[in-house]
Amino acid sequence: AEPNLRVEQLDDWWLLLVVDAGPFLPHFGFHLVHFGSLPKLRAMAYLLVLATSILAAAALPSDKAFYDANGYVHIRRVFNVSEALLLSQWVQEIGSFPAAEGKWMHHYESTESGPQPGDVSFLSEKEQVLKQPLPVVKKKTYQLARTENFVSYHPQLGRRLMAGKLPDLVAEMLGEHVFLYKEKINYKYPGGAGYAAHQDAPAYKQIDNHLTALVAIEPATLANGCLEFAAGRHQEGLIGLTGEGIISSVAEANLEFSACEMQPGDVIIFSSYIPHRSRPNLSPQRRALLYLTYNAQSEGYLRDEYYRHKRATMKAGQLSLIKHFQGVALEANEGLAGSAANASCTAANATGRSSSDAVLTELRAMFETHGATMYDPVVTQQEHALQSAALAEAAGASDALVTAALLHDVGHLLLDEHMGNDGFLQVDRMHELAGADFLRPRFPEEVEGAVRLHVPAKRYLCQARPGYWEGLSPASKRSLQVQGGVHSDAEAAAFIAQPFASAAAQLRIFDDLAKKPAVTTPDLEYYLTGAVARVLSAGGSR
Repeated sequence: AEPNLRVEQLDDWWLLLVVDAGPFLPHFGFHLVHFGSLPKLRAMAYLLVLATSILAAAALPSDKAFYDANGYVHIRRVFNVSEALLLSQWVQEIGSFPAAEGKWMHHYESTESGPQPGDVSFLSEKEQVLKQPLPVVKKKTYQLARTENFVSYHPQLGRRLMAGKLPDLVAEMLGEHVFLYKEKINYKYPGGAGYAAHQDAPAYKQIDNHLTALVAIEPATLANGCLEFAAGRHQEGLIGLTGEGIISSVAEANLEFSACEMQPGDVIIFSSYIPHRSRPNLSPQRRALLYLTYNAQSEGYLRDEYYRHKRATMKAGQLSLIKHFQGVALEANEGLAGSAANASCTAANATGRSSSDAVLTELRAMFETHGATMYDPVVTQQEHALQSAALAEAAGASDALVTAALLHDVGHLLLDEHMGNDGFLQVDRMHELAGADFLRPRFPEEVEGAVRLHVPAKRYLCQARPGYWEGLSPASKRSLQVQGGVHSDAEAAAFIAQPFASAAAQLRIFDDLAKKPAVTTPDLEYYLTGAVARVLSAGGSR
């Protein structure tokens, strides 16, 4: 209001900021900052930091000019450290989703493990990665290669991809507003395959005007297979297109590719016509990247049509509608009981299931993320799990049953079900099946079977054990109704005849008793490094 007023003259001052609220609010936010008698130099430093944060969210004119000339632009630190950590957590959650027919799509690859952990000799000379690959252990493993079609099933992340910072950045490059067209996470675990030189456009049949925002969830380096671009070649249309939808080796030889290494929080926006490729992951570290393709709003909202078309036309054993993936892809695991991915993963687990360390890391992350949510008004999800495991252990149960007791409600964690959500224990989302699907490729069948049957076990016990129903907590009585009610005599007889039904009934009793306040139990690590680790290493109960 007074443009001639100098900063030194302000003894007590306020500043009204109207800024883009970034990825977590898809609209503008108003921030009223009161500096009071804060020393002016310190206040100005604060403003400089704040302004830098705000400007980092928007593309600069130089970014747009670089994109127009080269077909891609690397914008660093679009997401700050806390935002990048949150994105990483969400990607971890999505990777842990159980199989679900017709929903998200998990794709797997068969790999041979990469360099031994701790071998970082390649870091001293990057060219070694390209010319002298490190020794590999010739042991087949099955790794998650890609997940797609997940925004509807992870609303926290989905909202940020549909509106906010990312689509706004893409719109600046494209010159008009955009819709999300497709989304995927490429994980590229150690030993994961690379992708041949290609352009994305041949895979996108429904649209003409589209860009992709690539978000680094983990560091992307030459060693673990970062993307490489042929700058400036995006204006030439399709280049050397083969019948498989990739760039021919002859055409590739005439392209000059440059590696584009990234750090978490960085974003690369690139044209669907720029040639790009990536090499295998020859390092011991995973390289997870989030790929988000947007189309011009003038072409309409086409995301649903894309996934309908892909499900209908993609051949088994492929990751994409073009054949750029250079590894051995398994059939997409969409929850079909006989799918090749499920069968292959189960077969792998019979001889050497997912590494114990990897499974324990997954479980720690899940409890860290969701364990503090309330199971009922008395206990948290983690307290309920620990009490269940403690009761099983005190009863002399096997390691497998103690593990099942600890993890019997892992489906609630996967589905983010807790008292803070509307409809919890009022709508049956079949958490026992979600949990069993998660456990099946990781644990022996006696763990998965007991967890799968622990909900119908409650229905069985209400019929078979007099007084059982009266002892249920209000939450269990409420959930019983949405789970089908008390078994009939015939249903009870059929249930208990199933494999693992007896163990599930035992588990159910531990479950019912594990809802008391302020109970002292061993901590999570005690069970993870004890019974759970023993089950994983033995491949069965003790």
